[in-house]
Amino acid sequence: MAWGWDWPSAGRSSRSMGATCGPPITLKGAPSFTLSFPQRTDAMIDPAATVYIIDDDPAARDAVTALVRQMGLRAQAFASAEQFLETYDGTSPGCLITDLRMLGISGVELLERMVRAGTPLPVIIITAYPETPVTVRAMQLGAVTLLEKPCADHQLWEAIRDALERDARRRAGEARRREIRARIDQLTPRERDVLRLIVEGKANKQIAKQLGVSLRTVEAHRHNIFEKLQAHSVAELVRLVLETGLSDRDPFLPRGPTW
Repeated sequence: MAWGWDWPSAGRSSRSMGATCGPPITLKGAPSFTLSFPQRTDAMIDPAATVYIIDDDPAARDAVTALVRQMGLRAQAFASAEQFLETYDGTSPGCLITDLRMLGISGVELLERMVRAGTPLPVIIITAYPETPVTVRAMQLGAVTLLEKPCADHQLWEAIRDALERDARRRAGEARRREIRARIDQLTPRERDVLRLIVEGKANKQIAKQLGVSLRTVEAHRHNIFEKLQAHSVAELVRLVLETGLSDRDPFLPRGPTW
């Protein structure tokens, strides 16, 4: 199975994406010319990110790996989807490049397994058959980019950049949600009851009546909530809770007793 790359002509560099170009390289087993790629400089990309490559054709696999490394990125190649699944820990940052048609586990089967396992790694699909039902299924399963063979070097560059930035944004969002949940964990059960009612739009007097406590007690809980969650307004407080995806059915915000 070949990747079908659109090899540049001799001495021509790939189109720059606004970054500096690395030194030209010659790919073993490829046509006799050199390639030069912009090296990765984007602040949004995790420096620990790895581009995982799956291809059962050794020559194609080596070529893609060399291309990715010339972009200044880490690359790890696999001869099969099975090898990738055995190796990937499910949490490391990066993205995956794979074809749909492979021996053993196909690209679609790989995506299905990743979905079942809750693996959020962005997947780039490269295929010679972009309008087939299999390709549609791959996109439905969450593939972030579809590249049609033959694939130009700048298309690969853009696809990898977008996938790694998407992964970085997701991880930043998850870190933010963990931070907010850690703050919510500091609340007492009664403070969580008050927080839930604040998020529902209840005024202090309504909260006091619903919880059967004094207005002063509600005000004290409210002060503690704002301090612990580091919020400065009700709007910010609500936004923090919504960022975590919490609701009044969430164990972090248990529904308190009503009297």
